[in-house]
Amino acid sequence: LWIGGNFLSAIRLEAFVAALAFIFASLGRKALSDHRVWVRVPRLRGGLEWSLASLVLLELVAIGLVSFKHTLGWDGMLVWEIKARYAFLNGGVLPEHYFQDAGRVFSHPDYPLGIPFAQLWIYLWVGEANQFWAKLIFPIFYVVGTIVTILLGARLTGRRWIGLVLGNLLFFVPQVSLSTGSAIVGYADFPLSIYYVAVLG
Repeated sequence: LWIGGNFLSAIRLEAFVAALAFIFASLGRKALSDHRVWVRVPRLRGGLEWSLASLVLLELVAIGLVSFKHTLGWDGMLVWEIKARYAFLNGGVLPEHYFQDAGRVFSHPDYPLGIPFAQLWIYLWVGEANQFWAKLIFPIFYVVGTIVTILLGARLTGRRWIGLVLGNLLFFVPQVSLSTGSAIVGYADFPLSIYYVAVLG
């Protein structure tokens, strides 16, 4: 989005980024089929593992529902949303003068652009800067974080059920699920923690 936004806007920018995403997905699929990359998803066995997996699924649905009922917090509104909306209203490009405007220092122009550009991508496809759809980003991170936690727990212990228990316990950590900085309020804390957990895996 950043590179393409320098020479494209609106539908051409969307097409450019979508084409790149398709190319990368095709390369990833080819790497999987050529066995250069190996992904192993363990199969569930027994009633205990299926029960724990069902609980994880219920928790993921609950986080998704709560996310869409909850409003965005300070970071979600005044750090990420402002950048995404500004870029959307400017044809998909975040203007250079935004980074030099002292009046916008409260929105932290120096912060990374991953989250606002993910929001921008949604806004471009929806056709409007709609915060409801921007809330999709954080439950997706929660789902990914839960899956990474389960796989990491199973890999470290050699037991799938322990990984599933860890995935279930994640829901009961307020800083992860329901409080300030959690997956439902639009702060970057949770997505960043997922990157750190994924690095461990």
